Amino acid sequence: SKANGFRACGGPVAEFMLCDGDRMNQPDLLVRLVVAPTLGPREVLLQQLRGTSNTELLNFMSPALARDAVELVARQPPNVLAAMRLMRWWVTQQAWPSAQATPPPYLLELLIMNSALVPTASGKPGQHRCIDG
Repeated sequence: SKANGFRACGGPVAEFMLCDGDRMNQPDLLVRLVVAPTLGPREVLLQQLRGTSNTELLNFMSPALARDAVELVARQPPNVLAAMRLMRWWVTQQAWPSAQATPPPYLLELLIMNSALVPTASGKPGQHRCIDG
């Protein structure tokens, strides 16, 4: 494979394509880059996200929250992290009908964090400490 193209797709998006031969319409590898905007303080970003239902704007601004997502997961107790790894592994073992039908890893992590907060029969949250969020 060789690099056959780099193109700007509009806005903060660019694509880099690796193609074998002349198959530009079916690249072997397509990397899509979305550059996170710089919006100032985190509070400004959160206020703008809360105040819109514009899907295009939400998609444009979501990379700016990547650090928050990574830090949220990293703060979890070891047993919650182990459950996340197990769930991600389980997803790879399933025969999903398409890539779009496969649950995104971050969604799985959020579900595991939420389940750690759900009260058990004794009325206490799981066996886990409170999750910062």
